[in-house]
Amino acid sequence: MRLAGTAAAAVVMHRRVAFAAWALVVAALLPLSVGVEKWLETGSRVAGSESDRVAMLMATRFSSPYARYAVLVVNGLAAPADSAGRTALHRIVTALDSNPAVARTFSLLDLSDSLFVGRDSGTFIIVGLRPRDDGFDAALASLRGATSSLLAELRVAHRDIELLWTGEHALTSDLRRVSADDASRAERRVLPLTLLVLVIAFGAVTAAVLPIGLGALAIAVTLGLLALVARALTTSILVLNVATMLGLGLGIDYALLLVSRFREARGRGLSAEDAAIESATHAGGSVVLSGAAVLVGFLALLAVPLTDIRSIAVGGAVVTVVSVLLATTLMPGVLASLGGRIEWGRLRGLLLLCHSERSREAAESRNRSRPGRGGPLSGGARFLAPLGMTSIRRSARNDAVVPSRRRR
Repeated sequence: MRLAGTAAAAVVMHRRVAFAAWALVVAALLPLSVGVEKWLETGSRVAGSESDRVAMLMATRFSSPYARYAVLVVNGLAAPADSAGRTALHRIVTALDSNPAVARTFSLLDLSDSLFVGRDSGTFIIVGLRPRDDGFDAALASLRGATSSLLAELRVAHRDIELLWTGEHALTSDLRRVSADDASRAERRVLPLTLLVLVIAFGAVTAAVLPIGLGALAIAVTLGLLALVARALTTSILVLNVATMLGLGLGIDYALLLVSRFREARGRGLSAEDAAIESATHAGGSVVLSGAAVLVGFLALLAVPLTDIRSIAVGGAVVTVVSVLLATTLMPGVLASLGGRIEWGRLRGLLLLCHSERSREAAESRNRSRPGRGGPLSGGARFLAPLGMTSIRRSARNDAVVPSRRRR
């Protein structure tokens, strides 16, 4: 406990150093967290697998332009084999060939085979993709933009035409985008409800905002670190939702402990720095112990030889460590700097209700520990109450009974 108190005092007294250090960390990792999903795998390709080696051989040894490819499905084209259909198909292929992301195309124009003609007279185009430094997501975004602008031109002659992208890389890109959108949508839904619950629990807006802020900061830092991890290790897209869920939960939970301890200490008359040191000493120890237990659980998952499970383990371990560090090194300094301003935005009616309820519970607790000493009757006092009322009634009928005994 003495070591924890010394560490807590050092964190609070040198809080400006901690603020500067975390500011540098956030400034370095925040840009990486914005596009983290493009570095994550969706499970359609595993680095170092047999399929990945074959694709690498096709691109290097055989110089195949279709080592990485996408498929453009053309629907609503009345008859791709006749002159009108071939004219539209030629216009599409010409637009694709002019795109710098495209290495080569292969379609009905290259091989007149029924394989390229669907039941509803639809067709498809195989589009080989060039290797790019910014990844295939950027190439697909460029291709989708090109076909979207081309679609308006083609619908003049072919009203029902559709241009739809599919294939491994298109599916991968869509899964990344959907996962990122789902995580962002979940945060937007959960955060307001969480803030409302914390405002009701604390009775002050500022005290309620701090846990939310710590959770959001834990998510941002974790995603930035995972972007770096994903460049060295194969990391599943599942880590995105794991980091978001755990970062918000652990960040709020740990900050909640520290803020509650700090307010209790301030209520006993301690200064802002002393209250922050006490909060970091006692609640900080609970945070470290809790984080260690969670960390051990996630590290155990690394023994499972599956990419998805190991990605969850890495994401959970990183977000746990980040949440503990933020709670123990940043939050005490923030509390010491805020001081009494942590009570800004108080809900007076709610505070009075909570205060009266706590006072009643405290009084009942004292009465239970000291039966028979004023206040509401409890324990043996309730049992003896009828006897006391009986003696009072007897004293009223005989005025001399009680007074005479007191004189003696």
